[in-house]
Amino acid sequence: MTKGNGGDIKKCYRSGQLKHAYKVVIAGNHECTFDDTFLRSSNREVEAKEIALKQALQASLSSSKVTSPKSLLTNGIYLEDSVIELFGIIIYGTPWQPRVDNWAFNLSRGQALLDKWNNIPAGVDVLLTHSPPLGE
Repeated sequence: MTKGNGGDIKKCYRSGQLKHAYKVVIAGNHECTFDDTFLRSSNREVEAKEIALKQALQASLSSSKVTSPKSLLTNGIYLEDSVIELFGIIIYGTPWQPRVDNWAFNLSRGQALLDKWNNIPAGVDVLLTHSPPLGE
């Protein structure tokens, strides 16, 4: 989808050029602005580049007057720990993945990540994830 900054978010509009009736998408670790906690989180071990990234993203959103980056995705169905049924096919989408550096939608292996996977309902036909549920 995007690399998380304002200019890249606008690339989501390209999905409207695809001739599919439905486009079901999830975020990944680079969709920093889609992760509600990413920009607000702070960690003593945060690197200077992460602080700079967060500041740049916040500035880009502010200057673009974007309060919800997810609202810019108008040409697809965005799933975040949610389900949709299309043509009798049940699709569940979740962006979470085992921690890789300090990116969006990362959780440490253990109970927090297991809780996300345990929320996947029974009877799902298609599981849409950013990485395999059990990691690499």
